[in-house]
This record gives sequence, structure tokens and C-alpha cells, in this order.
Amino acid sequence: MKFQMDDVTKTLQRPEALQLGTWQSRLNWPQNPISRPTYTFPRRVPVVNNQFSKVIHKSNAGGNGFTLLELLTALAVIGVLSAIAIPTYNGYIEKININKAISDINFIQVCIERYHTETFDYPSAMEDIAGCLPNNGIDPWGKPYVYFSHDKDDKLKGKDKPKGEDKGDDQRRQDGNENPINTLYDLYSKGKDGLSKKQLTQDDSKDDVIVAHDGAFIGLASDF
Repeated sequence: MKFQMDDVTKTLQRPEALQLGTWQSRLNWPQNPISRPTYTFPRRVPVVNNQFSKVIHKSNAGGNGFTLLELLTALAVIGVLSAIAIPTYNGYIEKININKAISDINFIQVCIERYHTETFDYPSAMEDIAGCLPNNGIDPWGKPYVYFSHDKDDKLKGKDKPKGEDKGDDQRRQDGNENPINTLYDLYSKGKDGLSKKQLTQDDSKDDVIVAHDGAFIGLASDF
């Protein structure tokens, strides 16, 4: 029996037995039947961003806080941005208020003309058209709009006169040549500063929002 197995082993080890077409190659038998295929999985190595790790290491090396130079630089940048942004924002808000005052005055003019159509006379005071006034007759800066008629001896009514002025004084608004800017009535807002003088070229009047040429012009006194 041993002799027969040796003959089989020698026969299988011959080169011609291993050639393509032999029964062993057809069965794809392994040359070493004891060996078994093994599988090796690649080891997953975490990827580390070297630049990021260097930055973290560098930042932690100097402590957890900011240096005095860094704080001063940040404060300087904030100061520059504030110096640019705040005036721009305030100018934007002021422009909105001026446009709102112009819109209100346009609406008040409609109320005045409606009153004139119904009564054939202009209101003697704002109280005569109180139910028609936008925002109860208050301008965007929190001050009441000013109105007075040029009728009845061209004198301002005492109940509409600003404090500190005598009744009966002529308060018709005037241009730089002291010419009246309206013939029927004056209607205006005292603007941001809340101050006004009858002549438009005076400093207290330059920010007033006025009606001129009997409604043909509505805008800032400084633009008239």
C-alpha cells in the first residue's frame, strides 16, 4: 500500500501532470493542500491636518489669552468702523425723517385744501383740521407741525404763536431777501433741532422742512 501511494505522489509531481489540461489543473487544487487563504485588512490610520495641528500647538504655546497688542489692534479696528458706520447710519435715518416730513406736509396740504373747498376759507389753526392730520400733527422729530394763515390782516393767531413771541407779530416765512415765501399760508416742520426763525437763511431755519411758493416747493429750507 505504501509503495502504491509513493507512486501516485511521484506521478503527481511530474511536470507534465501540472500542465494545462491535466486533471489537477482542471480542479484548481492548491499545490499545498494544507495551506488556507488568509485575508489581511488594511489598518485605518487617522488623517491629521498638519497645518491645523501646528496652528493649535502654536496658539496654545503662548497661553490662553490675547496679548495687549492684539487687544489694542482690535479696539482700533472697532473704532475706525464705528467712526464710519455711525455717521452713515445717522445720515440715513435723518434722510428718512426728512422724506417722512415732506410726505406729511403734502397730506396736510390736501386737508387744508379740502377745508377751503368746504368752507371757502383757510383754517385759522391746525385744530380746525385736527381729524385729518397724520400722526396727530407731530413731525418725525416729535415736534408739532406749524401752520398759520395769512388772512385777517396777515397776522399770526395768538393760539398758534410760539412761546416768547408777542401776539400779532408778523411771522410769515421769508427768503434771504426778506420776501414772503407764500401768499396764502405757511406750513412747516422745525426740523431736527426743533428751532426756527422766520428768515430761511438763519441757522435755526436751515433744517426746517417748509412749503414755499404756495405748495410748488416742499423740502428743506437750505435747498430753497
